Amino acid sequence: MVAHAVMIVDGSGRIERANAAARAMFGPCVGRHCGDVVRVRDVFREGGCRATCVNELACVDDATRSAVGLVGKAPHRVTCAGLGGKVVVTVTPAGDLPTAPERLTEREREVLRLVAEGLPSDRIGRRLGISGATVRTHVEHVREKLDARTRAEAVARATALGLL
Repeated sequence: MVAHAVMIVDGSGRIERANAAARAMFGPCVGRHCGDVVRVRDVFREGGCRATCVNELACVDDATRSAVGLVGKAPHRVTCAGLGGKVVVTVTPAGDLPTAPERLTEREREVLRLVAEGLPSDRIGRRLGISGATVRTHVEHVREKLDARTRAEAVARATALGLL
């Protein structure tokens, strides 16, 4: 299994949550500014992380950006994806980037897009005319196919793979 570092960043650019891989890669990072922790170089062809990047992503629907390169580290892919007013930052060693996973169904993609908007299962179900339990089943299938432990990690991985 690839060790994906996943962090949830609030609108001010502060890291709210970080998985074990993120803590192992960056040390204690919760409460710190994402740009100070991740330190991407040549991101988006605009010169690297900056204080406003989180706000630029968080305020645009379906905003996603991806770059390769961390300052002072081996090549990594960094993907930042808007998720319900926050940003999910995923860092994957470039040599370990996964190949395209088992194909997601159109319904699974549809559910995942709504998960990326930050909607809970019951609201997604109402929007799609299915039950919340069926939504949770779709999310579980997506998580299995993407080898993700959480909904946020599934969104980040799908984004990194160009599935969203």
